[in-house]
Amino acid sequence: MGKKKGGKEKKEKKEKKEKKEVIDPDSLQKEHNAWPWDADVAGVLGKGNKEREALRATMRNMYMPGSQNLLDETDWTSLIMNYKEPYHARPELMVQLLVAVLAEQGNKKHQGPDLTRLASAVRCSKREQAFSAMADLFETKYLEVLDDDVTLTHFFAAFGITSDIEEEVPNTPISMGPFTRTHVARSLLKLDCTHGNLIKIKNKGKEHRTIGGLFNRTQAEEEAAISSTFTRRSSMIVVPGAPGARPGTGKGGEGAGTDAPDAGAGGLEPVDERLMETEVQIDPKNMYRFDKDDGIVMNLTKLTILKERMQEIAADGDSILELWNSIDTNNSGDIAASEWEAHVRNNYSILYTKASQTKALRDCSLIRAQSARVASASTQADKTMFSDSSTATGSDESMSITKVQFRRFLFELFKYTEIYYAFAFLDKGEDADNRVTEEEFTKNGKPFFDAIGFALTEDDEGDHRAAMHEEYVAIAGEGAEHFGWESIVEWFNSKITENALPNELGLWVQDDTEFALADQLALEGRPFDFDSLLDVLMVCHYNTRVSTST
Repeated sequence: MGKKKGGKEKKEKKEKKEKKEVIDPDSLQKEHNAWPWDADVAGVLGKGNKEREALRATMRNMYMPGSQNLLDETDWTSLIMNYKEPYHARPELMVQLLVAVLAEQGNKKHQGPDLTRLASAVRCSKREQAFSAMADLFETKYLEVLDDDVTLTHFFAAFGITSDIEEEVPNTPISMGPFTRTHVARSLLKLDCTHGNLIKIKNKGKEHRTIGGLFNRTQAEEEAAISSTFTRRSSMIVVPGAPGARPGTGKGGEGAGTDAPDAGAGGLEPVDERLMETEVQIDPKNMYRFDKDDGIVMNLTKLTILKERMQEIAADGDSILELWNSIDTNNSGDIAASEWEAHVRNNYSILYTKASQTKALRDCSLIRAQSARVASASTQADKTMFSDSSTATGSDESMSITKVQFRRFLFELFKYTEIYYAFAFLDKGEDADNRVTEEEFTKNGKPFFDAIGFALTEDDEGDHRAAMHEEYVAIAGEGAEHFGWESIVEWFNSKITENALPNELGLWVQDDTEFALADQLALEGRPFDFDSLLDVLMVCHYNTRVSTST
């Protein structure tokens, strides 16, 4: 019996050991996002929340009338009124932030302290030079370790003291505040500072262009972009037309190639001239707007220009954050499908198609769900994986995009939208029904493949029909009578996997390994929120304490 018992104990110990070796994403994220200043805070305020709150209450009472400062309210008020004038901008910001974190939260029964008088009391306790030293310590020791290149200049802009970070902070006494806790918390949300965000760490210190700089260019610059991009896109597409047709136009003329295919050569039909414009006539102000009168090439031109500028934004940490904040207006931390749709319709409707948006949302949701499976060893987690708002099985209206997914979502969206517009070569005009037969595919497929950059094989006479049949079977399946847009999307993705088409993912996420890690463990970084600010300010205040009487 003893041996059996011993064997059972060994088995239980082995099982416990195996369980301990399972990676817990929550604990891993907690360890990854620990504040670098935790030891400093613990040394000044203690480790427990109760201990810290008691110390904050003691410090708060130092600035209130009563026995603790040996003054009654009349004498206390008379004293602090000598310090009602604000300090210079940097030290005054420290005063107002300190007031916000020290003040008790008001409620229906208790109004809370007078913040203006509390600010006077705080100034009474410490010289302006000491608050200047506090500002320097806060900026150089604590803000410096955040993922963002953030300084007090950013704080002045976020709190509405300056209009933006480009405006110079005045080197004079300046009135500001008082700041409530709610105002401080919202201002910190605007800053969106974090610690441990892998994408931000990669981009820290790099110069960036603001979204305004990327989209608000001169008319001459926009016209040049339209003209060059249109020429580039149209020259990619060889379409049948009259004898001597120039590639990409379907029209003959001076400088036309002599070996261009005749109408109907190779089994292809001439493309409707309206779909292949030869003159660029577009108002730069509407260059990101969808226009039903535009042809396929113009749609692809607009989309290409927008994609190139969005890639610049995606490559820069501050710019992609600026774009995110302009969409996540309720500061929920994710972007609902309805939020994205409203943004894209209002700003660049050329990027909006319901089919491509739904497909991109579902792709990102599936990636998120698969990452959750990898990161979690819990069977229960697998069961509830699709229970949140970004499920792969729910409707696209209920899905949402997280910051970790945002770049990937943009990549997928542009990819599918480009296919959507190019698909019009196959499913044309008033007869478009999302049902492309092999006959239609063979006649109209060459311009489609040219538009997406896929090279068809051809025989010695330049006939593509054999290759067309091969690709039709790959898209629709053997014996299928027709296929739709969804089938060609799956075919497109398989060609990317086979390296038959370029994969531009790296242009959007920079480093796919880091992106995958961030996606798997959701290491978006620990947010620098009100509680974090509170602890750091208390430490800075304690370490720069200098009485006005000295």
